[in-house]
Amino acid sequence: MEPINPQVSNHYQPESNSQSQEETKGKSSAWLLTVLFLVGGIALLQISTVPEPPVAQTKTKQTPPRPVETIPLTLGKGVKRIQLLGEVEASEKITIKSQVDGVIQQVKVREGDRVTPGMTIAILDGADQQLALAQAKARLAQEKSNLARLQVGTRPEILAQRQAELDAAKAREQEAKDNLDGMIAVQPNLIAQRQAELDGAKAREQEAKDNLKRIEALTLEGALSERAKVEAEKSADAATSERLRAEAALSAEQTKTQQEIAEAKSTLDATISERLRIAAMLAEAQVGPTQEEIDSQK
Repeated sequence: MEPINPQVSNHYQPESNSQSQEETKGKSSAWLLTVLFLVGGIALLQISTVPEPPVAQTKTKQTPPRPVETIPLTLGKGVKRIQLLGEVEASEKITIKSQVDGVIQQVKVREGDRVTPGMTIAILDGADQQLALAQAKARLAQEKSNLARLQVGTRPEILAQRQAELDAAKAREQEAKDNLDGMIAVQPNLIAQRQAELDGAKAREQEAKDNLKRIEALTLEGALSERAKVEAEKSADAATSERLRAEAALSAEQTKTQQEIAEAKSTLDATISERLRIAAMLAEAQVGPTQEEIDSQK
């Protein structure tokens, strides 16, 4: 047998390659379609399993219905109750007033109670009334004592008491008069003393001023130093201060003396008035009461 020519095999090799390529393309298309179908199915599955919005879920989760009890209706008598608010007013009003003033200490009745004539409604605090009663009793006792004294007459011991009071009043009057006279007598001496102090202070002030002028002139001439001038100025200032103090002391003494004399005069006037009052009482006691005075005390 003749050997097969290699060229023949080479001639058919391209055809077999093209067939294998076509088979490969067919398989690839089949796989691609399969993948597309799988992806589409998964997408449809996801769309179908997407959860509903919250609104739909809230609609499904509703409160379960409440149980209702049913009762058969029967014929009967109905009762209707009505509650109303009201105020009860009396047909007549009476104002109760006390004959005396006072603070209510206790109320014996309550609102809505029935009262009858003579019934105790309230109790007043009687402290003021008790005090007024005690004062009235004291005045009554004093008036009775005065009446008894007028009816019996003035007793000797009362006359002696009035005379002793008059003597004491005269002594106080004389003491006040002596005090006033002493102040009036001493006043010129005190004023004169303060005036003498003022005159001396004025003289020393004038002397210090003259000395200052002399030293100033010598200082300008160069005969004295500035230190001597300063010392002279200090002496002049001190003399002026002393003069001012003496003037103030004189004015204060005059004012003080006038005030003391005025007070002494006022005291003397008071003692004179007291002495006259006691003297009038003594004279009345010595004369005795008149019938009109006795009648007025009854």
